[in-house]
Amino acid sequence: MIFVDSEYFTTADREGNQRRGIRFHLEKISGAISSGEHLHANPNTSYSRPSKTESRGLITSRVGQGYYRQEVLKKFGYKCAITGIGMPEILIASHIVPWREDERLDPENAILLSPSYDALFDKNLISFEGSGQLCLSKLLDSNLIQKLGLEREAKIKVTENMKKYLQRHRARLN
Repeated sequence: MIFVDSEYFTTADREGNQRRGIRFHLEKISGAISSGEHLHANPNTSYSRPSKTESRGLITSRVGQGYYRQEVLKKFGYKCAITGIGMPEILIASHIVPWREDERLDPENAILLSPSYDALFDKNLISFEGSGQLCLSKLLDSNLIQKLGLEREAKIKVTENMKKYLQRHRARLN
């Protein structure tokens, strides 16, 4: 089994008293796993929207990531918004406005990206216009752009509800 997500809920204990419980969402792994093989959640698994997005214990954990990723994968047809790579195992449901700031579970606050584009987006080295056109940071010179394999004319599909998030992200472009 692999851990996918968790959620808190209210339930009765053996004496009938209400208490807080935790439900773990696990997925069965079929067959033997060999050395170097990666474990990942099944993209066809369905999650429910959690009532809270964080829980505090010894550490603060993000609740609802499975649900969020599932919705973003569906929104982008299980393909990178820029490259069209259809390998969900490596794609990242990247928040446009960071998790710590706003709209944690809104799939409109997300772009599905391949790892290299996600890293650049996360570090505010690329962004997107409301039209979907790729914006490049002034810190990226032509040589680096070529080495990274960035397509200057790249364009993503942007919904109307994504534009407010992208505007905030562009304001941070380095």
